[in-house]
Amino acid sequence: MNPIVSSTSAATSTALPSISSRDEQKIRAAKAAVESMTVRQDKASEERKAIAKKKAEELKARIQMLKMSMPANPEAAGKIIAQLARELGAIVKSYGGTGSDAGLTSAATPAAGGEATASEAAPTVTASEGVSDGAGTPVDTEANPDAASGATPQDPYRAAMAAQAASSAEQVRKSESAREDSEFATTVKQLLAELKAMKAKAEADAKAAGDPNTPGVADADKALDAVDAALGEAGLSGSMVSLVV
Repeated sequence: MNPIVSSTSAATSTALPSISSRDEQKIRAAKAAVESMTVRQDKASEERKAIAKKKAEELKARIQMLKMSMPANPEAAGKIIAQLARELGAIVKSYGGTGSDAGLTSAATPAAGGEATASEAAPTVTASEGVSDGAGTPVDTEANPDAASGATPQDPYRAAMAAQAASSAEQVRKSESAREDSEFATTVKQLLAELKAMKAKAEADAKAAGDPNTPGVADADKALDAVDAALGEAGLSGSMVSLVV
């Protein structure tokens, strides 16, 4: 064998050390930690959206009642419409995670928007102890090597099948999430259309009474514009929905 080639091969072998079984376990555990955190964040997001949808339905019922008993005084009507619009805007922001969840979250939702911290979600790995679960219980990765990767199969065929199944499940989840977002946007835009119609009536009544510069109506106009802005920030303004009142 050519001594130069042999020397080069030896140098390459020295420069690229192989990954040990322990290192592979650490890599798999780190991947599992990221996946665990993602699951927790998705769960918190789903809970936040569910609360926002419930609030939207409650607001819808209140608006229907107020449509039958709205004050004839344009100033009073404008103040009520402005308050309802502010509540609707807060619901949209909560749903999209773009604003404060004050008053819209449940006690079960973690702090800081429901996002889990790394210490809560991630399995821990140390050189001496190997892999442990979130509760600190050691996992015997020698006896169960798949435990280090969140039970991901090591066999290439099984791993490919598991990856395909996970991808299909993720696509279904995304499709369902998009459908729910569209339904929520439809509800919000219908409520927004109704509030705008109520504001237009109050504005017309104010002009008929010779007082076109009613502060309450002006506040309602600003609050309604803020709802439109919140829809855009939440990525919901482009939904194809009907605005028929």
